[in-house]
Amino acid sequence: MDINHTVESLLQSKIHVYDIEDESVINLRAVGRQFALRYRHSKDKESKETLHILNTLVNIRKIVKQRLGVTDTNMQRFEEKEF
Repeated sequence: MDINHTVESLLQSKIHVYDIEDESVINLRAVGRQFALRYRHSKDKESKETLHILNTLVNIRKIVKQRLGVTDTNMQRFEEKEF
């Protein structure tokens, strides 16, 4: 897996997160770090492109945590609970 190519493809919506979910956890973390850096250094946090970056980052994070069998307590705050 070429990390830079994957990041650019995800940014341009040529591929989706579910297309790379079978990759190793190490590769997914590397892609996630790139998206985290892009989000962190973006100036307009509400722009369409930045929200796409954040959404992709959240999806990658969910896949990694699920694969590791770890409960992501930070994300539980934002997910709606059904009673």
